[in-house]
This record gives sequence, structure tokens and C-alpha cells, in this order.
Amino acid sequence: MGVTLWQVTEEAAARRPAAVMVGDEHGRRLSFSEFRDATEQMASWLARQGVRGGDTVCWQLPTQIRTLTTMAALSRLGAVQVPLIPQYREREVAFIAGQTRPAAMLVPGSWNGVDYADLARRSVEPTAAVISLPELADLPAPADLPARSDGPDGWIFFTSGTTGNPRGAVLQTANFVAASSGWRERLGVRPTDCLTLNFPVAHVGGILNLLLSLLAGSSIACTETFGRHVLKLYREWGVTLAGAGTAHHQIYLEAQRDEPDVRLLPIVRGFIGGGAPKPASLHYAMKEAFGVGIISGYGMTEGMVLSMNRLGDEDEKLARSEGMAGPGVDLRVVSEDGSVCAPNVTGEIRVKSPTQCSGYFDDSLNEAAYDDNGYFRTGDLGFLDEDGYLIVTGRIKDVILRKGETIDAKEIEDLLALHPAVAEIAVVGVPDDERGEMVCAVVVIRQDAEAHAAMKADPTQLVTELSAHLTRQGLMRQKHPERFELYSALPRNATGKILKQELRRQLGR
Repeated sequence: MGVTLWQVTEEAAARRPAAVMVGDEHGRRLSFSEFRDATEQMASWLARQGVRGGDTVCWQLPTQIRTLTTMAALSRLGAVQVPLIPQYREREVAFIAGQTRPAAMLVPGSWNGVDYADLARRSVEPTAAVISLPELADLPAPADLPARSDGPDGWIFFTSGTTGNPRGAVLQTANFVAASSGWRERLGVRPTDCLTLNFPVAHVGGILNLLLSLLAGSSIACTETFGRHVLKLYREWGVTLAGAGTAHHQIYLEAQRDEPDVRLLPIVRGFIGGGAPKPASLHYAMKEAFGVGIISGYGMTEGMVLSMNRLGDEDEKLARSEGMAGPGVDLRVVSEDGSVCAPNVTGEIRVKSPTQCSGYFDDSLNEAAYDDNGYFRTGDLGFLDEDGYLIVTGRIKDVILRKGETIDAKEIEDLLALHPAVAEIAVVGVPDDERGEMVCAVVVIRQDAEAHAAMKADPTQLVTELSAHLTRQGLMRQKHPERFELYSALPRNATGKILKQELRRQLGR
């Protein structure tokens, strides 16, 4: 029997039944045993709605305690889970549902101004049941629960890549347990720790945080949104390990600088980082403000926690590297001819790892994803220093990492090219201290587009019109460019290829 999320939930409840496991901004708290019981209630309710073992179930849910119980409940029932981040709209939902053909789609009803039930009905096949989840307090007592699943748990996490559509990575709970265990070891997580879950729970980081809490017996501060407003709650809860990326760290830092006489996070032991590039100066600024800096790592949906710094590493390593390879991870840097690079020589990062997916749901993508020796091609460039610490320097793939989200430049380019005023378009990532990278669209307006002459004269109108165009095309808001630049021509090489590196150099100055 493979390890399952439900099994880990039961074991944690047996070890620390009365200890607080999770709390939220609404004052709700669940102990480990209460979380287990709420999971059984949710599993019973879902079974009554027709969810069965072996079903593929998509869910598009916010970062709430009921979502965590739903994840464990679906494991209890033996369903294959397909998490979708709440920011996805009809374009992405329809593609993912079209690939996975779910038996059911779980939604929160209306949340944050969006009617997710309506979105689901417009995006999935009529054969899929659209199920709006009740609040935990409204769940009936469990009854007639089916036998526990023998597992292993199945998950399909979709991530954007170099194609215009998301790619589904096939994973099992065992992959996440390996990643969370490595995380736990590098961070020294203990039962007295309090973690933060303040990003979309449908990311792989959601289940990683949940499993980390269950395995270590630590608690989680779970919030639907993130901003300065949560810092008071974090102080009250006694947060010790705060996450989760560069954008979060910037907000922590700004808030602390605005209140220099108050320790906003008085017992914090470190700030967990990952998912996006960080400026080295940010670690030192955080350490100056809070007494501790950023402990970052390197990973992706296809393979989590591939490397990680250790709590207590020297500052220069913490500031500039993503740590050493995680437990059981075989990480190598390879040159163009396939040979392994010497220390401090840049090449493509390739891995074999117990945290790694078994492949893509669309198996036509697998041949290109692995090299002849079975190593996963990350498409990222970097090098290992003389001590074995990984420094990531760039990407082969033409993607943008914005606040931990992987954004495909080609998808945005293809949609902007449909606008009648656009002659040429290039979308690139520009370094940004808050986001890691911001999305920048470089636009060449058609010379014969007389109706759009005002756009050339007024950049504000250009931004408004092209942003509205992307909305009409169904692109999720988080992928919209934050910056538009008008060029008379795009830089190209002798063969006519657009020189994106030159654009990044120009725009990043």
C-alpha cells in the first residue's frame, strides 16, 4: 500500500490529538484530531454527492481550512485530485477539464467576487458534476463511509511551460512526503513551530505545507489572502517560519520598516523562500530588520524541494544560492554536449529525485522532458559552487517567473498578436524586486493602423486597449503584462530571430 494523505492525517491525530494544527483569520482553530474528524465528515458528504474511489476530481478552491480537509477527504475516498488555482478562468479550466475528464468539479460557490459554480458549468463537460462545498460547520455527521482506499494517492498538478497550454504533472503523495521530509530536515521544523499558508493552496506548496504540519506536528496559520493585515494575526499565533516568496518577503520588510519600534514577528526563526528569483540584498535586508534572513530552495511542480538551504547556513550562501541538493536528489549541471559541468561552470540543471513526477499526463510530452540517462530536463541554467550549493542563473525555456507563477510568454504573445493594431510583439520577464520578474510586452504598432493612431500617441490608451483585449480573450488577470513598451522595431539577429536577451537588457536597466 502506498502512503496516502489520509494515512498521514490519521497518524498525526494519533500522535498529537489535542495540539492545535491549523487556524485561520476568522478565529477558527482545529486540533489534529478535530482535523481528522472534519476530514471524515467531508469525505462522508462527498460520498453522498456521488464521489467514488478512482474518480478524477478537479477542485478550484481558496486557501481555507475546508480546502485542506477536502484534500484529505478525497484521499480518504481514493479519488485522483486535480487542483486548479482560483485565478484560472474559462480558458485554463476548460483546457484542464478537457484533458482530465473529471467526474466532479468542486468549487466554493461564489468567492472573492467570482461565481465559481457558474465558471465551472461553462468550462466542464455536462457529465461532470459541479459541487459547491458547504462550510465545515454545516457538514452533517459522517455516515455510511465507504472502506478506506488502499492508495496510493493520485494527483495531477498543472503547470504552464513553454507551450501555450498548462502541462499536467502526475504525482503521488509519496513524492510530496519525500519533499516535505527534506524541507523539514533543512529547516529543522519541530512541533513548537508555526508555519504560514498564505498563497493559493492549489500550488504544490499547499500540500507540502499540509504534510509538513502533519509530519512534524507543527501548526499552520492559514489565510485566504496575504497583506499587512495578516501580520497582527501572525504575531498572535506565534509564527516562527514565515513564507513563502519574494513578494511576501517584501511586504514583511516594508511593514517592519514602517514600525521600527515594534517586533512584528518576535519569535520568527526564518523566512522560507522559493518559486521566484530573489535579489541577494533582500536576505541581508530581512536579517537586519528581523534578525533572521531567507532560507530558500529550488524546485518546481514536476519536482519539489530539489535543493534547499539549511537554517544556520552562512549568509553569503543564503543570499546567493538555493542550497544543496535535497535528500535522495541526484542533481547535476550539464553542458550542451551532455557532459557534467565542473564546479562554477554554468549549464542546464537536470535531476532525478524521489520528489519528482512520474511524467506528464499528456505522455506525448515525456520524451522531450527527459534525457537519455533518465534525468529530467528542468530547462533552467545554473551552476554548483565548490561546496555543492546551487546558483540558478537563468532559463533556457522562454517563461517568466512572477510571484512564483510560471507564465508562458508565447501564450501572451499569441493573444496580443490577434489585435489588429499589433504588427510585432515580444513578451519578456524584467527583473523586479517585488515580483521576481514582471511581465513586459514590447509592442510594434502597425503602420497602416490609422484607426489606432491615438494608441501610438497615448501610451495610456495602448495599455488600456491591449489589457482589455487580453481580458476578452479569456487570459487570467495574473498573466497580463504589468508594463507595455512601444518600439518602432524589435531587435533581431541575422536570421530574423527576435533577440529577447537584448530586450531584457534594455528594459532591465
